[in-house]
Amino acid sequence: MAIIIEERKRKISLVNLVVYAVIALIVFSAVYFLFFASTPAVDVIIPAPLLKTTQIATFELDPSAVFDSREFKLLKKPMLPPGSGTFGRDNPFLSF
Repeated sequence: MAIIIEERKRKISLVNLVVYAVIALIVFSAVYFLFFASTPAVDVIIPAPLLKTTQIATFELDPSAVFDSREFKLLKKPMLPPGSGTFGRDNPFLSF
């Protein structure tokens, strides 16, 4: 008697084929949309605080108008902090 050894034939099931096709479709579509598709045009609506920021950024300050103003000249100089005095004894190791 002879023993006949045959290789098992791989049967490609329809379910496996559909799963592989769906995975390949997802990968190729992700690559296309990430790297090759054009970006959609987006309407930019500027919020109100940002408009105020642009107005502040374009503001020009005239230093002579500030320093020559009556309010600036009425300002008083602040009081200086008291001078540093002597704290403790000159030589703390001397006994009295």
